[in-house]
Amino acid sequence: MGLLIMIAGLALFIGAHVLTTLRDARAAAIARLGEGGYKIVYSLVSFAGIALAAGSEDRAIVGGDLGFDHHLGKGGMRVV
Repeated sequence: MGLLIMIAGLALFIGAHVLTTLRDARAAAIARLGEGGYKIVYSLVSFAGIALAAGSEDRAIVGGDLGFDHHLGKGGMRVV
């Protein structure tokens, strides 16, 4: 599940940045939201993407979703 959340976060972050290259869609969004509103929404969407991508890494690696902590019961050391 952590990998899907990371991919969703990356898609959200990259999608927001791709919107800036689509000049007509960007201009329509600015016309609808205003320049300040567009910047706020753009920032929130980008931050949400980063938060999802970064937060999913902790759940996947530290939480053991990937199956790398099976050795911990035998005196192994957790790498964080």
